[in-house]
Amino acid sequence: MAKKERKKTVEKIRIIDCFKKYVEAYAAKTNYINSVRIYEQSAKENFRVVATLDCGLFQQRIIYYSMFSFEANFVDTEFSFEDSEYSFMLYDIFNLFDIEDFNLYYYSGVETEEETENAVKNIFEATENYKYYLEKAASSDYLPNLIKNYETDMDSSWGDYDWREEEKDIDDVFFAPINHPSMSFADGNITEKAIRKLKKKNEKGKLDTIYEKRLLKYIEAGNKVVRKNVSDKEEFEKLYRRKTIFVNFIVFICSFVCVLILSFSLHAIIFKGAVIYPTTWDILGIKTTIPVGRIGLCLVTAIILMIEILLLFGRKLVVKNMPDNMKNLTENKYNKESRQDLGIFAKPLRIIGAILVPVLALLCFSASLDDIGYYDAYVKYTGGVEFGTVDVSYTDLEIYKVKGYFDADDEFTENENAYAISDGNGNYYDYGELVKGGKTETKLKEIAKQYNKEIVEIETIMDLSE
Repeated sequence: MAKKERKKTVEKIRIIDCFKKYVEAYAAKTNYINSVRIYEQSAKENFRVVATLDCGLFQQRIIYYSMFSFEANFVDTEFSFEDSEYSFMLYDIFNLFDIEDFNLYYYSGVETEEETENAVKNIFEATENYKYYLEKAASSDYLPNLIKNYETDMDSSWGDYDWREEEKDIDDVFFAPINHPSMSFADGNITEKAIRKLKKKNEKGKLDTIYEKRLLKYIEAGNKVVRKNVSDKEEFEKLYRRKTIFVNFIVFICSFVCVLILSFSLHAIIFKGAVIYPTTWDILGIKTTIPVGRIGLCLVTAIILMIEILLLFGRKLVVKNMPDNMKNLTENKYNKESRQDLGIFAKPLRIIGAILVPVLALLCFSASLDDIGYYDAYVKYTGGVEFGTVDVSYTDLEIYKVKGYFDADDEFTENENAYAISDGNGNYYDYGELVKGGKTETKLKEIAKQYNKEIVEIETIMDLSE
């Protein structure tokens, strides 16, 4: 039965097209390549695109993998010679001729056209630089030693396991050979921590490959190894994280300041000329009349607005704050992270979010204006069952004492000193608990006495909405 080929995404198809285009373009510029043949292989969930280059005395394969071991979008190269059954890496050639080149000529996470071109270009340049040694390795004077080094690395890496007897199938081509630098302690950026690790493993006799041992020897001789493709990627990742955090922070601060100013300004306009008795808050034993509730709701509104702005403009803002040579990488990474976070629901959720988030922000912002002000002949309050304000003359005002409330378990809990008022038409204002003998309770009792009103006791605040 034929294996089902993995369906390629639009992004994968784009990368493959770029890979083919740049292989053919750079091959056309060289004078040592006789022919180029490109084909695809697939197995289960993986596939690879292989560009086979006939270079006369050796054959080169530049390969794009959808997944290579545990690395996605991987570009690598290998070489073969007529009188050997093995495939070799550039590092095998370096070992054979003791070439002090410890750059990495494989690339993971290749997801943009620039990254694809860079990977292909660097591999072609390295091949051209070491063409003399590749052709030399094909000769009968050197090929036996190349094979011997390869077998020594494999024996050392596999230990007692007889790798020669291993049965190969198509799945194996999607896993890095055990002697590959990506499978060793020689992978990645050579930091002080990496050097200590190499030395420690060497002391324990766990450096398996010739390449690892040569790398450590080179470092211990006082040489520094700078792997530009790795360091550039790490630099991009760090800068991308910093800029993303910076953009999120700036968007939040701007949102919070704007919401705060707007809320306090509208509050001042709405209750202009009114007497307002501020709520006393007890925060960690410190009593304050700062409108903590309003500030808190402005904070929540700002967070909601930040989410909306980032949904609509986050990508553009982050890209704009990155260097020109990183803008395409940034756009690709931002889009990828958005897809990973939301999956197939990314687009519909963005559309729904763009509609619902402003509604939530409006509701939250309206709640920040919730207050009550007292005038000479009437009271004004916001909140209740509808947006806007309610003006009620003291003559029509209804005052209630709220006995209690039903909790989540439907158990009735009594209030200590809770009040509410209403205009008699379903528009009510819930004070909640008031300080006994405080300014607000005193004011309500003054209104009741002056206008000959009874303070009616109700079971719960829900009685006013029925």
